[in-house]
Amino acid sequence: PQEVFAEFDPHPVASASIGQVHVARLRGGEKVAVKVQYPDIESIVATDLRALRRIMSVVSWLLPDWGWKAIHAEIQKMVLAELDYRQEAEAMIEIGRNFAGRTDVLVPRVLGEYSTGRVLTTQWIDGIKVGDIAAIEAAGIDRMQAGRLCIEAYCKQIFVDGIYHADPHPGNLLLVPHPGASPTLVFLDFGATARVSPGMRKGIVAFLQGAVTRDVGRIVGAMKEMGFISR
Repeated sequence: PQEVFAEFDPHPVASASIGQVHVARLRGGEKVAVKVQYPDIESIVATDLRALRRIMSVVSWLLPDWGWKAIHAEIQKMVLAELDYRQEAEAMIEIGRNFAGRTDVLVPRVLGEYSTGRVLTTQWIDGIKVGDIAAIEAAGIDRMQAGRLCIEAYCKQIFVDGIYHADPHPGNLLLVPHPGASPTLVFLDFGATARVSPGMRKGIVAFLQGAVTRDVGRIVGAMKEMGFISR
């Protein structure tokens, strides 16, 4: 890292299940976040997945109708995708492009020349975690306004764009205060993203409309659109 970056803090500022984040600075002076995978994480994940499969095979004897094989396959697909930071980078770029031109929602810029399948370098953004209520109030951020912004940003991703950030815990959402103006919502950690098909998007909207208006026919039609009921 000392050869690639002008500065690189060896002490991580954040950590997760498969990697940790370090603060660094490029030769040009820009501050960046460098997400690095743990050594031998692939073999550790493989061992965990095998153990999980064995546990599920035992549980399936007690609860045979729960689709354990499908559940394990979905977990394995998600975990293995998370190991490839190139997929995370692509998701960040796509979702960031969907919010291009907006100042109230931001996805950190990916620095591709400093990233690989095991290292992801992005723009560093300072902000307040959405769960830090005291800091949010001290910064003068309107909590109702911030809440509406979070909901609107997720609705856009799910219902309009069809790809969304699927790990919305407080550590992955930041608020950047702007005195006298709306805050900026920042999304971090795109290791878990998901896509919604056009049919599913249309069906969810129709289902909610039917639920609000108590229109049973619309609800049934929506469930058919989403594939929960055969046509």
